Amino acid sequence: MKNRLLLLIVISFVSGCFKPVGTYNHLSTAMLTDFNFKQGSYWIYRDSLSGRMDSVFVSQHDSGTNSTTPHDPTEAVHTDYIDIGLSGYSASSGTISADSIYWGFNLYPNALNIVYTRYNPNLYPGVAMGDGILDYNASYPFTASTSGDSCGWNTSSILSSLTVNNQEFKNVGYLTCVSIGCIRQHYSVPALAFSDEIYICPKVGIIKLSVKHPLDSVYRVWELVRYNVRL
Repeated sequence: MKNRLLLLIVISFVSGCFKPVGTYNHLSTAMLTDFNFKQGSYWIYRDSLSGRMDSVFVSQHDSGTNSTTPHDPTEAVHTDYIDIGLSGYSASSGTISADSIYWGFNLYPNALNIVYTRYNPNLYPGVAMGDGILDYNASYPFTASTSGDSCGWNTSSILSSLTVNNQEFKNVGYLTCVSIGCIRQHYSVPALAFSDEIYICPKVGIIKLSVKHPLDSVYRVWELVRYNVRL
């Protein structure tokens, strides 16, 4: 019995010696509970302007930890993440939707990163990819905030409820992303002007997405028709 106890102590000590040192940033319980959509999840949207139907489904789900490597190991920072890739399918035409290929959610400790395409970047090879893709970072739980500069800004607020296609959703995050098309430092071409609005609900996902992109004459208002999520 004594030998077994001694062995357990040695194993515990050795395991502790090999554990990476530094600071750990783990995903919050709320983030994992509300937005960790697994494969098998899908959302069907209708563009209220054109009547076009699109569906989006989880095609990729990866997780891991990003770590810094400073000279002093005790100053290392280890940050958990989950990347959720979404693929778009046009129910109206029966083909993969070119303007939905870049949908995705990236989960970080207390922050939700939303990525989607406003237009087909292949049509604008001279425009920086960052100008063709919305890359919105929202703190979570959602709070009222504003960030940005005179060329563009993001805002976020909370709606107690929102009804979309006769479905009522509670505690909806209302996120806006606006650019007036300035030439930013380090960019050789002007950012494309746009005004986008995202309505997103915990345990549901995006329930409404309004895209206004005058340069491409792209105007869409995707509204959630039905969904099935696996968390």
